[in-house]
Amino acid sequence: MSRTIRNAAIWLATLTVAGFAAVPAWAEPGETDGPVQIGDIKVSIDDSSIDTRAELDAYIESDEAKTITVDRATGEMTSVIAGNEPAISALTSVTNKCTSSSHVCTISGQVPRPNYGFTGVGTKTGAWLGQEAFLTKSRAGKGYYSWNGSTVALPKIGTNSRINLDGPATFVKVTVY
Repeated sequence: MSRTIRNAAIWLATLTVAGFAAVPAWAEPGETDGPVQIGDIKVSIDDSSIDTRAELDAYIESDEAKTITVDRATGEMTSVIAGNEPAISALTSVTNKCTSSSHVCTISGQVPRPNYGFTGVGTKTGAWLGQEAFLTKSRAGKGYYSWNGSTVALPKIGTNSRINLDGPATFVKVTVY
């Protein structure tokens, strides 16, 4: 087989596999009765016509309540669902807690690690250990965490939204908009 024919066969096989991966058998874009796959992200939003990554990005930054799951190692979103998981109750701490007046929070979900609440507008840096979620309340926000020596940026999300990591990480920066 000549090099040109072999390269053409490889190219055609790649396109065929990519075509099958782009349209999962279990969901078509525009369906509202189940999850839709946009790239590697499973999207479960009722009564929605989110079919493209641009539409998904706009939804993520919107004020609609949503829960986003992120692969902690890569920082990539793996799912977006409508609604919000219930907030974890704040631990009884004088300075380190997520309260009703906090604009955004990081949530540990594990005792004795506290949840952290951030109020005001701007960026704060620090080291908030053992946090497993980033929650926005009355303001939009963006979180950053440290993973294997690198800083990973979460997507900016609108109010009343939550991003869950798949395990604990150290948040190093929080921006409130």
